[in-house]
Amino acid sequence: MDCARWVQDRLVQVCDRIRDVEELIRITSGFLSQLESGTLPSNQAEKDHLWDVLVFAYQWRDSLEREGEILNGNDAGAQLDLWRRSAQS
Repeated sequence: MDCARWVQDRLVQVCDRIRDVEELIRITSGFLSQLESGTLPSNQAEKDHLWDVLVFAYQWRDSLEREGEILNGNDAGAQLDLWRRSAQS
């Protein structure tokens, strides 16, 4: 597969993942809101775990958005670097 084709395919994958992570953030935030308000019973370990999930999700989304900016941009060198790194992993 050539780099240009990979960039287009990868951009679709990244956009799909961003939507999935946004859903994870929405659901996790909703649970946390209910736990913090007392609507749902909880303990501190559950809250801590959900906060960890939320931090991870925000970091993952930020990483995906940076990759999407490269894929959707005009910097062929940066796109080629991504392509090469993906071939190594």
